[in-house]
Amino acid sequence: MIFLDDSSTASSEMDDIRSQLNEMTTEMAFLRQSFEHQQHQHQLPLSKIPHIDKYDGRAATYYQFETNLLAKMDVDGDAIGGQHEWVIYAFNRLTAEAAEKMSPWIRERLDRDEELDWNEFLRELCWTFNRERILQKAAYERLQTIRQDHRSVREYIWEFNEALRDSGDEGQKLSETMKMHLLERGLNEDIRKMFRGTDCFAKAEGFDDYCGTVYLTALTNAKAKASRHMKEKRSL
Repeated sequence: MIFLDDSSTASSEMDDIRSQLNEMTTEMAFLRQSFEHQQHQHQLPLSKIPHIDKYDGRAATYYQFETNLLAKMDVDGDAIGGQHEWVIYAFNRLTAEAAEKMSPWIRERLDRDEELDWNEFLRELCWTFNRERILQKAAYERLQTIRQDHRSVREYIWEFNEALRDSGDEGQKLSETMKMHLLERGLNEDIRKMFRGTDCFAKAEGFDDYCGTVYLTALTNAKAKASRHMKEKRSL
């Protein structure tokens, strides 16, 4: 009968355990090294400037917020991530009240599992919080290009004054003389001819008075044309 040496068996088992532990240690070291390498490859750089101040949704400070936001992305964009992360960062720099206004736009795209587009977000941000100034700028630009064309002088003056009112501060900064020049420039040629050599700008007591003069002069001219036309018909 063969008797096993208990001490020999125990020693063999301990050797097996040590061997397994060594293999596991080696494997863990390899995994850790691999993970650290991957982490290094994908690690984002550190931010260089602090977080920008949160925006509360006031139009008066919108351009300041937008400027700071664009500067932040220009410097730390790589540290923040891609466009999707940029949008998330910008959204998190809104106060609760301001964020509530942008939430539907964000939620709609996240619900569809869409990547958030940076330029689309900026357009929506600007329209949401700076809409009045956008419309004022459009109205001001219209003042520079508006023309009478086929409309009556009365309709043209009304539309000009509407654009002037909607242009806000930019329109209010225009001098009375500049308003008169812009209005005259848009009149049809036959109406403008009637004012040449009359020095109507100097005689007008401001823009409103000039509008009245233009309208009455055009009305008088239209009546004179109609009267001549009637006389010509009667003479036939």
